[in-house]
Parts: sequence; structure tokens; C-alpha cells
Amino acid sequence: MKSQKKYCEAKEYYQRYRNCNADADVSTEIAMCERLCKTQVTASKETEYDSKSGYKPELGKRVTEYFNENWERCQRKDAQYYRIITYKAPNMPQGIVKDYYITGQLQSEFYAVYIDYYDEEKNLNEGEATWYYKNGKIEQKRYYNKNKINGKNTFYYENGQIAQEADYENGVLNGMYIQWYRTGKVKLIAFFENGILLDNKYLEYDENGFGALIYVEDFIRNETAWEEKNRDDVSTILPNNQLQLKAIKDVLTVRGNYITLDQRSDYSIEAIVQKVNGAENNGYGIFFGLKDWDNFYNFIINGDGSYNIYGEFEGINLQIADWTQSDAINKGNNRNLLKVLKFDDTFIFSINGQIVERTEAKQLRGNYYGILVGGQGEYILENFTIKEFVSDDILRERSQASKKNEWKGNGSGFFIDTRGYIATNYHVIEDAEDIGIEFIRNGERVNYAAQVIQSDKQNDLAILKISDRNFTSFQNIPYNFRTSIVDVGANVFALGYPFASVMGSEVKFTDGKISSKTGIQGDVRVYQISVPIQPGNSGGPLFDYDGNLIGITSSRLNREYFDSENVNYAIKSSYLNNLIEVLPASIILPDDRSIYYKTLTEKIKILSDYVVLIRIR
Repeated sequence: MKSQKKYCEAKEYYQRYRNCNADADVSTEIAMCERLCKTQVTASKETEYDSKSGYKPELGKRVTEYFNENWERCQRKDAQYYRIITYKAPNMPQGIVKDYYITGQLQSEFYAVYIDYYDEEKNLNEGEATWYYKNGKIEQKRYYNKNKINGKNTFYYENGQIAQEADYENGVLNGMYIQWYRTGKVKLIAFFENGILLDNKYLEYDENGFGALIYVEDFIRNETAWEEKNRDDVSTILPNNQLQLKAIKDVLTVRGNYITLDQRSDYSIEAIVQKVNGAENNGYGIFFGLKDWDNFYNFIINGDGSYNIYGEFEGINLQIADWTQSDAINKGNNRNLLKVLKFDDTFIFSINGQIVERTEAKQLRGNYYGILVGGQGEYILENFTIKEFVSDDILRERSQASKKNEWKGNGSGFFIDTRGYIATNYHVIEDAEDIGIEFIRNGERVNYAAQVIQSDKQNDLAILKISDRNFTSFQNIPYNFRTSIVDVGANVFALGYPFASVMGSEVKFTDGKISSKTGIQGDVRVYQISVPIQPGNSGGPLFDYDGNLIGITSSRLNREYFDSENVNYAIKSSYLNNLIEVLPASIILPDDRSIYYKTLTEKIKILSDYVVLIRIR
């Protein structure tokens, strides 16, 4: 199976939002790794590919397909991989697909809803996908939902050590991203929200555990702070995340952004600057710690190989170094790396890695940082990075603070009143500090905050209510609340969000029968059901085939302890009704039989919009 994006060779990597190797360095941007690997599948009947006549595999029979190193179909003699696959219809595989190295070792296994005969990049994946090294160890594991990465995307080193792990939601980074060294020590920790790196900062550690909080300027994301057009100058963000500044007149020109920096720590400020054109003696470089033009520092160079470092504190000039020649400077229009390091009580200034000045460190009065140029010409600022070298305690504190933004678990629930009242299991929301509700309304995914209104720990039940003022009531809820006992053998089905962090935030359907009217040791509160229940299903509704709510899915028998399969339980709706009756507000239970005569498929489609994903932290 070839990935949906261009395949990267083992040593290639790209920066954030692109594909990269797990060993990639993080410099200009956090390297969001997704080394998209090749993937392929298994078989018994050999089928040769004829590019002239086209490929038409026989349906319903296993066939062997051969691929070269670029995952293009080929003859067996030219193959590096092969796949054994059965097509139930043109381009539609049946069951799990497995790919092999030509030597016979398993290379990948995955599910797909569409296999393109001519272009592996057009395959459509669904469900779990796993890649393997030639030594048999897992190389990568991920889960697809509608061909988008959903849940955890995990890479491993060939020695079996985890290399990186990232949380995705519908193809977008959302949650924690973490890298490890081959030794198992943490290399990098970052947090994303809807594809955006939180605060533009991440934690990075060397192999000795020394850490830094790193800010990498994202010019594209922060274009409103950097882009500007005036009579005397124009600044533009380039597609490769560089700032281009054109000074039209021989006047002082600056561009900057507000960036927080904890001065209790040691820190470094660095950027690559370049004069694309302009006079040799034009000064250009970086300013830092700017509050106003009475409080700032400048570190600038010019094309003839000189540097200048100065600033002002409360309007008093602080000349650190007047124009001084240095062979560290790449003269002319070449790129130069400028760096300011504050270490203990000392400022250290370097150009292209060579120290040019040391002086007593001064307090920065402001938090504006950016580029400063003096003279007509075109200039580039790139790789603008600020690092705070802080103690393990502070790093841990900031890491934990960021983790608090993550949802810690999920369960299911369902609406029982048009005004936003929701039923679920008590264990789903137990000890929750925040509760989020997600569901589909009018074809769109919506999210609201909710709070616990009433709970019954003994019977594992809870009632929530959406507390968001933006929520508007439903016209009605299209099912019937049934409290009478259902007979053994009755067909039933559950809707919920099992393993939402992996399987995605889409309602899942499972069905089965009422196995018993009681649970373990004759527990009359629950039904025993053969409906498969997984973590995340808890709190979801159990319906009979007429569309009546009859219970709340709650638990399954411990499979390891009891050596059992598919023994699951649902709390009877009558116990939920008892809890509803003691609510301070009067609940109007659903009493709608309009879906009674609809097909099961239609029932599921209608009811799914009233089943919610519950997230807690």
C-alpha cells in the first residue's frame, strides 16, 4: 500500500505539515514527521500486468500483483514487492490486504475500500494499517477514517523502540506529538490544536535530558503581524515561510512580532538574515527585547563584513560594539546566522557560529523581536527562533499545563430531552473536571460544553445538560423511550463511539440479541447482550429493531479472567427513568414512533444524530 502522499525515502524528511523521517532534526519548524511509507499485500494465483491491454483481475479469486521499488505495477522479474488480494468488485478489495517484500517477509497489512489499478497514491484506506521492517518488527501503525489519518499515528525504530507518536483527528494534528531517541529518552514534545502548534512553542531535549522551550516563528500563520505595505517599504511572507522586506527609501525600516520570553531562564535568539540587493554599507540584522525606541537592542551587519551591537535603556545609549570587521561574516549578499545567547549574567553574540562579542547581560524591557534594516534594498529574514533553557521542573510544569488542554477519555451518550439533556454512564464522567459534547447537527459536527445534572453511582447512570448558550433546542427526538422488559432473543443494536481516539469520531453500529434478562449473579438491573461492546461504547443507547430505546450499554465481562467472548451488559431503561424522575427539572421523554416502519439502515441514519461523543478531562 503506497501512501496518499508522495513516498519519502528513508533519509528524507520534511518540515511541519509535510512528511519526514522519525530521526529528522527540528530547526526552522517543528518537524512534523510523517514518513509516509510504502504498503503492499498477499496471494496465491499469479497475475502479470500488461500495461498495453490494461489490468483486469478476475473477481472473487485471489491474485498476486507485483510492484517495483516505486510501487508501480511490473513483471515478476522486476518486482521488489508483491501483493496477494481478492477483488469482490472492480477496484474493491475483499477483507484485509497484505503486502510482502519480494523475499517473502510481510511489509504491510491494511484495509481499503478502493484500490487503484494504476496509481497507488489514489487508493482509499479505511481502518487500521500497519507497516513492518524486513526484520519483522513494526515500522508504523495508524488508523484511517474515510481515508484520513484518525487517532494515533505511531512510528518505531528497527530495534522496536517507539520513535514518534502523534494524535490526529480527521487528517489534522490535534493533541500531543512526541518524539523519542533510539535510547528511549524523550526528544521532543509538542501540542497541536486543529493543526496549529499551540503558542508556536514546543519542548526539545538532548540525549542527556537537557531541555529547552522553543519558539519558531511561523510567518505564514502570523502574517498579519509581519505583512505591511507603506509608502517607504513593503513586507511580504513568502511560500517557504520567509519574510521578504523591501525598503524603497534610505530610511530605517523594521518588522517584528510580540513573543513572550521568561527572562529567569538562559535563552538564545537567532535568525538567518540576507541582503538580496542594496548598497554594501547598508546595515541589517535583528532587534530584540524592544519595548519602545527608548528600550531595545540591535545586532546588525553589513555587506563589507562589519557588525554593530547597540541598544538603549530608558533612552540611554548602550553601545556594545561599534562597527567592527569580522571574518565570521559572509560578505556581499550571502546569508548569515546571527545569534544572541544569554548565559548566566553574560550576553554572547555570534555570527555563523563564531563568537564575536561578550558583555554583561542586560534586562530586556519588551517582548518585540524582528528584523531591522537601514537603507534601500531587499532583505530576507528566516528561521527566526527563540529558545528558553529552563530547569526540568519548569519544563515538566509547562508540559503538564499543556497536557491539561487534552481530553483524557471519551464515552457515549444520547439525548433524552429536546433542551439538551443527555444520558450516559456514571463511570464515563466520574472525576471529570470538564465535559465536552460532540455530535452531528444539520450535517455539521458541533461541539458544546456540558455539566452533570444528576448522577446515580450505584446504578452507573448520569444525566448531563449542555451548558453552552449557543445550543438551541431540538424540535423533537425521533425515538420511543420504552421501560417494559424485552424478551430474550430479541434483536437489538447499539450506537456509540468505541475507541474514538483511534477509530474516529463517527457513530459506530453493532447489533446482536438479548441473551438474558439479568446480569452476573442474577443482577436484575441489566440485560446480558451479545452486542459487541468496546471501550467508548459506554453510555450509548441500546435500541430494539422497532426504534425503541430499551437500555444503556455499560460494560463487558472481563475476558481474561472469565475466558469468555462477547458477554456484554446494558442497564435497563427503567432504571434510567427512575433517575430522570428525581431531576429538579421536568423531563419530557421521547415518545416518537415515526421511524417504526423505516428500514434498519434508515433508522440508524436518523438516530445517529442524537447519539453524542462525550469527552472528559
